[in-house]
Amino acid sequence: MKKEKNKKIKKAKKPASGFDILYRVITAVLAAAVFPAAYFGKMVLINFDHETLSQLLALFTSEEAETTGTYLEMSLYEMPSTISEYSSILGGGGFDIKSFLQNDNFTGLIVAAAFFIVALILALVIIGFAAFSSRPKTVAALSAGGILSMIASYVAFNSFFVSPIVSGEVSLASLLNVDGAIAQFALGLIEVSGIYLRNAFYIPAFLLLGILVWSTAVIVVNMGDAAEKEPKKPQKPKKAKAEKK
Repeated sequence: MKKEKNKKIKKAKKPASGFDILYRVITAVLAAAVFPAAYFGKMVLINFDHETLSQLLALFTSEEAETTGTYLEMSLYEMPSTISEYSSILGGGGFDIKSFLQNDNFTGLIVAAAFFIVALILALVIIGFAAFSSRPKTVAALSAGGILSMIASYVAFNSFFVSPIVSGEVSLASLLNVDGAIAQFALGLIEVSGIYLRNAFYIPAFLLLGILVWSTAVIVVNMGDAAEKEPKKPQKPKKAKAEKK
């Protein structure tokens, strides 16, 4: 008899269950919501000690300043135009990405932004996994990495960027690329009492935390189902002790 060739039997892929589809949809929606929240939400709130900002800006422009009270709030998509606007009003060179990257005062902000971008990239990867497969363990690891990146971003922002400004080590004139003597004097009268991250930072962090909790719950449920489906090993009968003569 001729020897038959061994053929590899490919196991047919099990169709995704309704629960798997639900898991993937919810995960993808949570991860996708990170991006509009980060881009359109208010990212930074700047508080000023004195109510002189509007008056000082009015000296340089005929229009009233757009600040409300003693704080300034802006989102990511508003940030370049807002910095450029106020820098130009005060006699600065406007927002220049080259000078921005070369300014040592922005090192902490750049580090914080880098960690924030890493978290966004991980959210994008999570969307890819949710779209093409159901891997809650991988998604949980990615979301945990995103949360750690957000924590690192928070620490870098507050410790290396906000702290020198609030303490007065870094002036507003150097931040806004302002060289004029009058503008530097005017900015010297303005004290920043605090710079705070807003919902554009915290909402993505909570969304990643939600993905982590959701994926962990699915992992626990899957472990329970696997334990129930696993066949129990038959117990061996105990040998009867030999009767003593």
